[in-house]
Amino acid sequence: MLTKPAQFTDLYEAVEQMFNDVHLELIACELCGDYHPPDIHLQPFTPYDSSEPEEA
Repeated sequence: MLTKPAQFTDLYEAVEQMFNDVHLELIACELCGDYHPPDIHLQPFTPYDSSEPEEA
């Protein structure tokens, strides 16, 4: 089994800590078929139905 030298492990941990505040969780959404943060579709997703009249 290959192991990383200590200097690369330290560098990896330093970079991970540096960018920890910009970490963004993405999910594969079954509603829209795209990847986005999990809280995008808080309301039920209803596709636009062109047979319904538009409201003013």
